[in-house]
Amino acid sequence: MRTWKSRWLPCSLLRAFALAAAYALAQPAGAANYPLELVSPRAAGTAPSSDSGTPSIPAGHRIFKAYPGIPYNIKAVVIAGAFPYRFQLANAPGGMTINAATGEISWPNPQADATPTIIVTDAEGTQRSSAWSITVTTSGFRFVDSVRGSDSNAGTLSAPWATFMKALNSGSSADIVYFRTGTYRADGSHETEIGGASQPTRWLAYPGETPVYDGGYVAGGSTGSTLRINASGAYPVYIEGFSMRNIYHMGIQFFSGSCDYPVFRNLAFDGPAVAIDGSNSAGIMTTNSLEDPTYYAAYQGLSQVNGGSGLVKQYSHKKHLWENFTITNSRLGPDQKMHVPRFEIRQFTITNNRDDWQGGIFGNMQFGSGGVGEKSSGEIRFNFVDRRNMSSTTMALDLNQNGDSGTMNVYRNTFLGRVRVRNADSADGPFRFYNNVIVNGDSGSHIYLESVSAPSRVTSTDDLTGGPGANIVDANGQLTGAYSQYVGLRGHQIGAASAPPSPPGNVIVE
Repeated sequence: MRTWKSRWLPCSLLRAFALAAAYALAQPAGAANYPLELVSPRAAGTAPSSDSGTPSIPAGHRIFKAYPGIPYNIKAVVIAGAFPYRFQLANAPGGMTINAATGEISWPNPQADATPTIIVTDAEGTQRSSAWSITVTTSGFRFVDSVRGSDSNAGTLSAPWATFMKALNSGSSADIVYFRTGTYRADGSHETEIGGASQPTRWLAYPGETPVYDGGYVAGGSTGSTLRINASGAYPVYIEGFSMRNIYHMGIQFFSGSCDYPVFRNLAFDGPAVAIDGSNSAGIMTTNSLEDPTYYAAYQGLSQVNGGSGLVKQYSHKKHLWENFTITNSRLGPDQKMHVPRFEIRQFTITNNRDDWQGGIFGNMQFGSGGVGEKSSGEIRFNFVDRRNMSSTTMALDLNQNGDSGTMNVYRNTFLGRVRVRNADSADGPFRFYNNVIVNGDSGSHIYLESVSAPSRVTSTDDLTGGPGANIVDANGQLTGAYSQYVGLRGHQIGAASAPPSPPGNVIVE
């Protein structure tokens, strides 16, 4: 077998696999709840899973093209398995690197086509890998520069357009549009329709620059415009690097339709200003038909300050990822709504939010309507939610609002505030809590059950819990010296690869 490998696999690929395996052996063991899936990057026309109904990634995805001389930057999308992951590249072109911990891929100066291979190894040693092809070309790229451009230009790198609306109305759905530093606005109507067969929905900040999208909201005046994106299945939505400002109650309304593998990455929201009850107010609100959920959406590196409504509200997505959100000084938290099977929420930081029970991680998390869909289910792991600005019984996590959730695995989080499960009967859940740090004013397991007729559906295993006076965490949410033996074992802190074995059983500090 060794001879066969050395004959057919490049040495760089063999070395990468060997290093990844060595990393896995150094990690503390942790059982995966679902099989590891490398969503992206991967070869066009392939899929991360053989599960029935799983779509393949289309050849029109943003990851498959680079512009000569403009830095190419993407981030791996990985779900399930045992976190944390370790990333490596093989057969990479000169200058291409990957962040071993985060999966961010950088190629500062693309000049010729390339076919690198990405390898991800989870904390149990499970590996997934895929090669993907990158075409380096000037074809299919457009450029917008509000400072130096003109709408009478051709929309090229040397002759960019000036406005957002010009890019929408003169581009095509196959285009990738780079925006330079400047301020961009829609047409000022209440809703700006985008997408379909003719308009681009792949918008990238020019590397090293931060374009500002101004929604046009003025307190006491205009409510501005919501961007209503109707996605293309051939060219998945990919929006990256914008600062979103002056938003009334909704920034982007994403009608995902046939669009699988969409990406919303590194978007910074100041606002939205208000939440309108019953209107799904959010920075990004996504929806789709229950019969045809969107697969493998990735929301990575989003941030929100001063939000009167939540950052994201999600309908009818399957196996979607929320990763690395930072939310502070806002009213509401992110909201999983209806028909969201196998969602994953990881590595959030939520601090100083204002709403009593909707300021943490929450949501309806309901089945669907008319008997259509699947039960909402998911993993919530490695998050830090700090509600100490309100009280020790203010919600950090709220599950099963509508009383029909499926399996929820909640582990390796730090929750400072109430953790609540509601309305659970024998058909709901199970709701599995383990290896968390939970600090609040409740007693016992510190998981508050409200209208729960089947308490056996809620379990707590190997959690570290206590009251606000127990001095379990410091002002930054890190475990104090008295509990340093739990670093890397309980709560959101990753810890060292050589962390000691986990002490057995719940640890309750009152």
